Amino acid sequence: MKLLPHQIKKSKEILLKLQIYNCVYFRGEVRSGKTITVLEVAKCYGAKKVLFLTRKKAIDSILSDFERIGYDYFLLVTNYESVHKVDDINFDLVIYDESHSLSAFPKPAKRVKEIKKRFSKVPCIWMTGTSAIESYSQYYHQFFVSDYSPFKMYKNFYNWARVFVNVTQRRLATHIINDYTDAKVNEIDKIIMPLTVIMTQQDAGIETKINEHIIRVPIPENIKNIANFLLKDRMVEGNGRLILGETPAKLQSKLHQIFNGTVITEADNNKTEAIVLSDFKARAIKERFKGRKIAIMYFYQMELDLLKTVF
Repeated sequence: MKLLPHQIKKSKEILLKLQIYNCVYFRGEVRSGKTITVLEVAKCYGAKKVLFLTRKKAIDSILSDFERIGYDYFLLVTNYESVHKVDDINFDLVIYDESHSLSAFPKPAKRVKEIKKRFSKVPCIWMTGTSAIESYSQYYHQFFVSDYSPFKMYKNFYNWARVFVNVTQRRLATHIINDYTDAKVNEIDKIIMPLTVIMTQQDAGIETKINEHIIRVPIPENIKNIANFLLKDRMVEGNGRLILGETPAKLQSKLHQIFNGTVITEADNNKTEAIVLSDFKARAIKERFKGRKIAIMYFYQMELDLLKTVF
């Protein structure tokens, strides 16, 4: 197994920024070959011990790529949920795969605190295909785990938000809270783009031809009502949970979830919970393609759980 020309080119770009900044943010589109590219960077960087944090389902694939190319440095691959089990902190490089999983705000997730405590002084590569889907405020805690963060002068999200977020207020059922989703995109880009490398499918020479057919599925009344209330009021409340769509990006994301039968809800304490609203779409897919071998693209974990239940 050998690297392709675009992977060699991007690995050199990443290496240069890593040497300059001790960190680099690598945005790569799906199927562009991100994993092998960063494994090559680790070799060229001269790393002897590398920690690769990722999702559990990706571990075997990463180890397979590592072994097929035959790199001779030590590589530990584990999932974010198991980072507290990593006793050794003496790594030369940390790779944060799917780094957007560190992006919760305004308060850092438990895994973010754990990673910062253990590996903040280690040079790192953040790697993702979906860096900040809902808000640029999602960048802060991704960078927060490293002492080399371009935002290291801001000790916490709230200090950072005073400079980089147009903070507004929104009313919940019982009180008013600050809304930090309206981040200042241009101001943030000025700071993060110098240490960012982007790799697209076009870089990889991938050309796709899509033969698309739209299949319309009847929508249950309860799904229609939830979506209409959200469009009208930007908020739906029920059973102590909230569905919020206070910004255009978040509204679009929530509608996408709702019309697929699941949604991520919020509570007054800012805790989120994914719930199933209806299995109508999954059942329609099963019936429409009964007896045929198909692939189904899903976006959220709860969508996968729903599909597994129906199928």
